[in-house]
Amino acid sequence: MNKIGELLIDNITKRNRIARIIVLAFGCLIVALIYNAFMVPNKVVYGGLGGLAIVINNLTGINTVFLLNIFIIISIIVSLFVLGKKKTIYSLTGYILFAIMVDITQPIANSLTFNFNSYLFSISLAAFLTGLGGGIILRTGFNTGGSDIFLDIMQDVFKIPLSKASAIFNGVIIILGAFSFGIIKTIYAIICLLIINFITDYVLLGSSTSKMCFINTHYQDKIEKFLKNDLNVGYTLIQSTNGIGFMKRTIIMCIIPTNLFYVLKKEIQRIDSHGILYSNDCYTVEGGKTNDFIPV
Repeated sequence: MNKIGELLIDNITKRNRIARIIVLAFGCLIVALIYNAFMVPNKVVYGGLGGLAIVINNLTGINTVFLLNIFIIISIIVSLFVLGKKKTIYSLTGYILFAIMVDITQPIANSLTFNFNSYLFSISLAAFLTGLGGGIILRTGFNTGGSDIFLDIMQDVFKIPLSKASAIFNGVIIILGAFSFGIIKTIYAIICLLIINFITDYVLLGSSTSKMCFINTHYQDKIEKFLKNDLNVGYTLIQSTNGIGFMKRTIIMCIIPTNLFYVLKKEIQRIDSHGILYSNDCYTVEGGKTNDFIPV
């Protein structure tokens, strides 16, 4: 990325930084509190490093908060070496805030209970609040590290699309949870994960079912291949020029399900750091083919 691009990114990320950090802290507080108050006591392994900490705690007795702190430190070190100093430093705020919130909410969580008559209602409420907190965190532009780091590595180094990387990473941890706590707990954990992802997407992206996207990129073939093979969506190529009639460029237009928008955005950033993505909410699509899927 050239210096002009870096300056633009710096200017964008500096806007309302204090307010965004306050909102980030609130999102981290929600996620950490629900994790300590419900997920850990009920052994809900819904993926991520938090789920891995629950599995290891069950096998060894090591405190889950201590394990999460170790995981966060390891993820920071790995990020420095693999993803670079600039990306790691920008994300460090989220790492530190989440670690602090996990530490301070552990004693508070002991006085909170989710013991409703229905366990399904309890886990749905916990998942809703976790998804709400996760969506708030992502809306600030920060992340809390942990599994996000390893997903970025799988995407950047091993060229695995983000959706597949997330499915592989979380799938392995959920399978470990199944061996540790049984199939019934695993079914509840999968329900929890589905609700978390749905609420996170809703908070992050809004209520529309689809996004209309226009992609301006120097790597048209790679983006087309990703849309067709990985996201399984159609697209239209639009020939365009700039305002004074030269610099001809092909614009890719596509309509994708809302919960795949973030996946597309991350992949475009990985393939073409100078690529431009324009998007609008799309509420109605007539004709063509609609892909139905479980929003994992």
